[in-house]
Amino acid sequence: MPSSRNAECRPAFGAAGRSRGGSFTGAAKRLRRATSAVSYAIDTLETQLGLTLFDRGTTRKPKLSHVGEAIVSEAKAVAHSVDTLRARARGLLEGLEIRSVAGRRPHVSERPVGSGAQ
Repeated sequence: MPSSRNAECRPAFGAAGRSRGGSFTGAAKRLRRATSAVSYAIDTLETQLGLTLFDRGTTRKPKLSHVGEAIVSEAKAVAHSVDTLRARARGLLEGLEIRSVAGRRPHVSERPVGSGAQ
């Protein structure tokens, strides 16, 4: 089961990758977190993946590494999927029903679960 620390890593990487020049400060502002929290989350993600996602070099601003550039689009897709999953879960918690039609993606119906009408 993913820990809450893992859940913090993905948005930090995505936000830093989208920030101008890979700025952890810009990512922190976007996520409303401390810069040190973003840096820690990215360090944790790099350790978990065994990859260097940012070249920290001698400059103050880290820059996406070639490896980071290669996987940032997948990280964005994962973040989008997590957001979609959370939205569906909220819908279920609020009493919305998920209906599936053969061959098509499930969609959320605004009819409360157990309303009797099909």
